[in-house]
Amino acid sequence: QGLTWRIEKDLWGAWHRKNFVSRHTKSCFDIDYISNNIGARDSVDYNNKFPDDSIIALGDSFIEGFGVDQKEIFTAKLESYTGKKVFNLGSAFQFGPLQYYLIYKHIGVNLPHKTVVLALLPGNDFKDNDIQVGINYTYHKFFKKPRYRPYYDVTNSKENYPIIYPRNAIKRSKMGRYGLHKFIASQSIRLNIVRLYKNVSILRRERRYVSQYNPEELSPYYSGSEKQQEAAIFYLKKTYELAKSNGVTNFIVLSIPTMSDFLFASKMGSKREIPYWENQLIQFS
Repeated sequence: QGLTWRIEKDLWGAWHRKNFVSRHTKSCFDIDYISNNIGARDSVDYNNKFPDDSIIALGDSFIEGFGVDQKEIFTAKLESYTGKKVFNLGSAFQFGPLQYYLIYKHIGVNLPHKTVVLALLPGNDFKDNDIQVGINYTYHKFFKKPRYRPYYDVTNSKENYPIIYPRNAIKRSKMGRYGLHKFIASQSIRLNIVRLYKNVSILRRERRYVSQYNPEELSPYYSGSEKQQEAAIFYLKKTYELAKSNGVTNFIVLSIPTMSDFLFASKMGSKREIPYWENQLIQFS
């Protein structure tokens, strides 16, 4: 499943159990997620004894390394390239800009570093913390009760987007199937037939999408309303301001393109319009 190491009980919502190993098996990979003393995906414990010029990486599943072997994840590659320690503060499970700020505020500032690399995924980061969108995620329906994760109201810019936690939200110290439940589920013919049907349906949908894709359609780089983008940028700026006050000298925002973004950019060439959020960050920098 790759779920047994996940928790949702800290102020930033999604995170990982400390000093834990969780196996994740799919048709295209079979890996172990390993967490350290603070719950970060790393085989090395984090403390304040690392060099002052270390790096903090913030982001969602791309930084966590969802479905990727430990030695191949972004932070491991960055460590190899720079020769510096890179702290992995990324997490999957609908992790957005508000959560990047909160985990940096409560964990990141206590780690020695001079550089912050924040990976922004335009495909969903503008929606992840919008309470009107995020609270209706599939996982909320699966859990039956609201997830313990932070949101904001994108229309409340005058109040500087105060943080909202759903009423009756449930803190979860573990997820996934365990023990007898796990065994029964693995042996259930009915459940496995349903799983097979879902996988075949997804595969057909993906193949149909690739065959029918029109590069002239807007790519995920243009997803999210201006209000959603403004709220996300607000918390990116707050993260930057906190980092700057903490002595950080390099703050890098790395945007992550999808295949659709590449196809669209290739099609449009120099005619590609700079999206609203990108213009805002260019002006801010």
